[in-house]
Amino acid sequence: SEALGGVDADAVVVVDTCALMNELPWLEALHEALPRLRALLLLPIKVAEELDGLCKNDSSSVRAAARAAMRFVQWHALRGHMRGQRPREAVDFGAAGDTSADALILSCALYWHRLLPQSVLLLTEDRGLQVKSMLQGVPTRNTAVLAHEVLSQPEVVRAREMAAARSLPHWMRHAEAA
Repeated sequence: SEALGGVDADAVVVVDTCALMNELPWLEALHEALPRLRALLLLPIKVAEELDGLCKNDSSSVRAAARAAMRFVQWHALRGHMRGQRPREAVDFGAAGDTSADALILSCALYWHRLLPQSVLLLTEDRGLQVKSMLQGVPTRNTAVLAHEVLSQPEVVRAREMAAARSLPHWMRHAEAA
């Protein structure tokens, strides 16, 4: 728990820029289930830097997606079960001095994989980064696949059904019980 920044979690999901930019609805659904699964979303500093740069992109659709991703990060980081990479949470591997985005993101995932070998996953839509991650022994998923796997677990389904029932108008909850 101390290594996870005071968050009570058993697993770490390292999130790539592509997942935040392209799969925000799936990521939002997945994030709702994380507290029940005792999992932490972890944002590598390189991803934050990339999102910041994309907020200034010439394309209005790219800017809008990056701003939505930044709002997601801000909102969920303030409410727990998401935090950013700390300065020492990186591992040197491969070619010395490789500062590519993929290398920096994978370095963060590798750090956590060495601490929690059975409990770390890199979440990315980038096929090249998925391959690099698998070659380093770090499990990877794309967002939609992970969301489907997580959201179909019985305890998550029950919790979502209970939450949905609580959001029904008072009169409908009583009608269902009858």
